[in-house]
Amino acid sequence: MDRSAFYDKMREEFGSLSQSQVDGTNALLDEGEKRTLPMNQLSYILSTSWHETAATMMPIAEYGKGEGYPYGEPCPQYNNQVAYGRGYVQLTWDYNYEKADSELDLSGALLEDFNLALDPVVASAIIFTGMGQGWFTGKKLTDYVNDVATDYYNARKVVNGLDKAELLTNYAEGFEQSLRAAGYHLIEEPVEPPVEPVEPPITPEPEPEYSGPMYEYKTEMIRFEKGYLNTRGSEGWQLKHIYREKWAVWERLRER
Repeated sequence: MDRSAFYDKMREEFGSLSQSQVDGTNALLDEGEKRTLPMNQLSYILSTSWHETAATMMPIAEYGKGEGYPYGEPCPQYNNQVAYGRGYVQLTWDYNYEKADSELDLSGALLEDFNLALDPVVASAIIFTGMGQGWFTGKKLTDYVNDVATDYYNARKVVNGLDKAELLTNYAEGFEQSLRAAGYHLIEEPVEPPVEPVEPPITPEPEPEYSGPMYEYKTEMIRFEKGYLNTRGSEGWQLKHIYREKWAVWERLRER
């Protein structure tokens, strides 16, 4: 995709952008392209990130860091870390950190340091996989946005009911226009059909020209001369065969 065109259109839709906003958005675009995500799904993930990060497009920590919420208590099993919201979408509760660590094959690194969810690469993987698999509310992005439907409004249920659903719909439409301007997944490369090997025609070897003697034949009623059959006729003819005692088959060498 043409990222310059993407950002030109994004600025038209959302206003000026800081370098950190561009850097954070690039991490999301990288993940979307790696997964070859459909345009409408990528548009909604970008919309969610824009909203959940307060338009910073960088992974952020939850304001208040979970204070007053049940998930805001220290987790003794994880060195008293607090599983408050972090990332492009707010990952909360210790069991969601456990799920993310397992699903992303982080081998315990996220559980040792919850702040790893603030790394743009890890945060990108969390928002894409989490929304795709329904980690946050049990609803999956494909329930609303897929190859036959683009329901940006109800897609908000994937993260937080219908809270600000209309606002996120507007964001998603702006990101879709930006992706279209960039040519994201619009041009399909033609697939050349496999070339079948062409077998050369088999030219039969010419028959060798026959150089031996050539004969010609004729038949006639048997005639007897003086009580016996004349076995040699005129002009080189010679008796070759008697057929049914009535016909004589004569043969002679053909002149070339």
